[in-house]
Amino acid sequence: MSTVIFTSITLILAGAIVLVVAYHLIGIYLNLKKTADNLELLAGGLVKINQNTAPLGEGIGQLNGGLSELIEDFKGALGNLTQLTKSSKEESTPNRKSASGLAGAPRKLSGGSKHWAPSKKS
Repeated sequence: MSTVIFTSITLILAGAIVLVVAYHLIGIYLNLKKTADNLELLAGGLVKINQNTAPLGEGIGQLNGGLSELIEDFKGALGNLTQLTKSSKEESTPNRKSASGLAGAPRKLSGGSKHWAPSKKS
């Protein structure tokens, strides 16, 4: 009788091990299948990107040629802007009021209010 019990326990344990291994192998299969599907979609997307960007090859050469012709004009404009900013700094006078001088002295807020309010003229 004990051999029958040990045999049945062995078969039950072997069956449980087979079921656990099968469960994990099915999980691995499903994850690999999902990954393969995602990689297939990614490959299709990359092919589309390659097809959509292929015409840019010849266009970029033309664009680069056009921009190389404009670089000297851009440098001239930059030089003009630099001269304008230098001349405006040299023309400023020491008697010129700053923005804070035009706005008046900073006012203290009374009553602990954190909001600015114009002063009352008397």
